[in-house]
This record gives sequence, C-alpha cells and structure tokens, in this order.
Amino acid sequence: MRSLRGRLTLGMAVIVTAVFALQWLLVTSAISAVIERYVQTRLQHDSDGLLAALSLPSPGRIDLPPDRVPLIYTQPFSGHYFRIASAAEVLRSRSLWDEDMEVPAAAPGSRRTLALTGPNAQPLLVLVGGYEKQGVALTIAMAEDLGPLQEDLRRFKARYLLVSAAALLLLLLLQRAGVRWGLRPVNAIRLSLQDLRLGRIQRLDTDAAEEIDPLAREINRLLESLGRRVSLSRHAVSNLAHRLKTPLSLLVKIAEQSGQALAPSAREQLLGSTAEIRTLIEREMRRAQIAGGAVGHRFRPAEDIAELVSVLGKIHAEKSLGFRVDVGDAGPVPLDQQDMQELLGNVLDNACKWAKAVVAVRASCDEAMRVTVEDDGPGCSAGDRDRLAQRGVRLDESTSGHGLGLAIARDIVELYGGSIDFDDGTTLGGLRVTIVIPLAGG
Repeated sequence: MRSLRGRLTLGMAVIVTAVFALQWLLVTSAISAVIERYVQTRLQHDSDGLLAALSLPSPGRIDLPPDRVPLIYTQPFSGHYFRIASAAEVLRSRSLWDEDMEVPAAAPGSRRTLALTGPNAQPLLVLVGGYEKQGVALTIAMAEDLGPLQEDLRRFKARYLLVSAAALLLLLLLQRAGVRWGLRPVNAIRLSLQDLRLGRIQRLDTDAAEEIDPLAREINRLLESLGRRVSLSRHAVSNLAHRLKTPLSLLVKIAEQSGQALAPSAREQLLGSTAEIRTLIEREMRRAQIAGGAVGHRFRPAEDIAELVSVLGKIHAEKSLGFRVDVGDAGPVPLDQQDMQELLGNVLDNACKWAKAVVAVRASCDEAMRVTVEDDGPGCSAGDRDRLAQRGVRLDESTSGHGLGLAIARDIVELYGGSIDFDDGTTLGGLRVTIVIPLAGG
C-alpha cells in the first residue's frame, strides 16, 4: 500500500480492533469468573448449613431433619443438588430423584470444584468438601445447574459484541476523519508544489505544521540552489559564446583577406568550418536558455503570440507579410514564457522566411496547448518532412533545408513531452507545423 493515509488508517484500524477484541475477551472472562465465584460462595453457604443441621445418631449413620433442608433441594431436577457421604451411608437430595452424582471422597479439610453433567444433561458446578463431625469423616458435594446463568451470559456476550462492534465502527470512522484532518498539511504542501510547478508561486509557504515546515524550507533552499545553478550555467555558456565569437570573426576575416595566399579549396574549407562552429555556438546558446518545464513567468498565448507577430512583421517588413492570427481569449497556461516565445518565435520566423505573402497562426488550449503555423511558401518535400520528424535529424546542415530554428523548436517540444509535426498546409499550401504540448495539472 503506497498511500500514507491508507497506511495510517489500516494501522490504526488493526490496533483499535485488537484493543476492542482484547477488552471484549477480558470483560466476558471477568464476568464468567464473577459468576462462578458467586455460585461457589452460595454452594459453600448451603454446605455449611447442611453440615450444621445433620446429626450422627449412631456410628456411620447420617440424619438430616427435612425441615432443615432448603426447599429448592426437594424439588425434582430443580438444578440444585447435594450429596452427603460417610463410610457407611450416602444421603442424596430429593431433587436428584433416582439419579446420583459420582464424586470422589474428599479428605477432611480439603475442597475442590468439579464440572459434571447432571440430570437432564444439566451442566453442573460441583463444590466438594471434606469434613469431620463427631469423629466421622464426611464428604459433602453441593451442585448447581449453570445452564440458566450460561444462557444469560451468552445473551450478554452477544449484546456486548454488537455494542462493541458499533462503537468500533464509529471509532474507525472518527479515526479515518482524524487521519484525513491530520494529513491536511501534507495535501496543502502538495497543492503548493503544484502551484510552484505551474508558476503560480515562486516559493513554498513555510508557515506550515511543525513536521512539514522543515520539508518546505529544504525545498525552498533547493529551488534557490537550482535557480542559481541555472543562472550560472546560462551566463557561463553566454560568456563562452561571446568570447568565441571574436576569434571566429577574426578567422573569417583572415580567410576572406587571404584569398590569394590560400588555395580555393582550403579557403572554402576554412570558411565552412568557421560557419559550422558559429552555428553550433548559436545553437547551444539558445539551448542554454531553455527552462525545460521549470515555469518562471507563465505563457499568455493571446498577448505573447500577438507580440511575436508584431516583432516578426517588423523584421520581415520588406516582404509586407499579412498575418492571420486566431488564438481566441486563451488565458495564461503553465508553460515557461521564455521557452514558448523561443519555440513559437523560431517556427514563425521560419514561416516568414519562406512565406510569399501570408502566415497563419491558430492556437487553442484545453488539456494541451495546440498551435498551428502555416505559410503560403513553396512547402517542403515529403522526404524532407520525414527527416524533420525524425529525432536527431537537422536540415539546417543543408543549404536547401529549413533553418536552425526548427531544430531548437523540436528540442523545446521534446523537453515538454509534446509533439511537433510537419505536413502540407491545406489552407495556404505551404509548410504547416503543428505543435501540441500537454498542460498536465493546468
């Protein structure tokens, strides 16, 4: 079981059930013992009364006046019996009728308790005691039918079991509610982490439960550490790229000014290598800016796409492009604004480069953000579209393919667990790029 609430509920349920079962056993056992001690006390009292009432008129003979015998011992099968035995004679209660109780002789001063089956299969508790009167050893056995008491005890146990089960159920429900209430800080921290992932907050609230507060503080420290590392990484890559640009520019300049000193093939190779290095530097610089799912400022499709279109319209002003934008009134989505601007900026810029007069943009947001960019340019061959869809293939290495921007766009989409597809546009006839990025938890 992976649920913490389930584990706590199950553990408490097992403990509470065990406690209730134990107390039920203890209570019922204690009541049974009390009943048995009560019956023994009563039998001992009757035994003492009979011993005082009987007389020994002659050696071995026992005489018990009928008026000294309790009435209950004279009623046949009443459930109350006695048996008085000496070496020469046995005196039985009238209630035994023609039956007898087989009890062993007891030495004077000894006492023992037996469980026997009496008349009509009655369960008897028998108290056997050894006595000596007027020099004669006597064994007095007093018995009582426990059947009615046992039946009453069974009814009590059944009722007590029902009451205990109801109390246990109520306690389990209360305990479940208590566990749910006690875990509210854990659920609150989960929701805060979700808000943090979606960019709604920048750090966790540390005013939490005593057990949760250290966790929130450590997560905040981790976020600060990761933020510093990302910032340092971006600055380091940027600084490296800027430092390499100057030597590369110098190499290009030397290659261009040394046309006569260098063989044409060597000069072409030098220019090609420097161009490739420049492209790699630019690619890695742009990759270093990708947050990859760590939301800073949330992306606003309506405002941000409109802003991108405005900027690209100015960059490609010489083509006098017309833009068809349909993004509705989509509000902020849990995607990093900088990453999405980089992604859509690259795709839109590529469309502007190849478009003749029109670029169309459509966007919708529900469970995923879906953006379609289409131009009225020459499009892309089926073979090149297949290559664009393959992971790791970059047509920007070819002079006839699409540029570096689509490779960066594909990297961003993959980091967000989305998809990017290339096909022929059905409206404008050029290349159509469809981007789908899931908005889990948005």
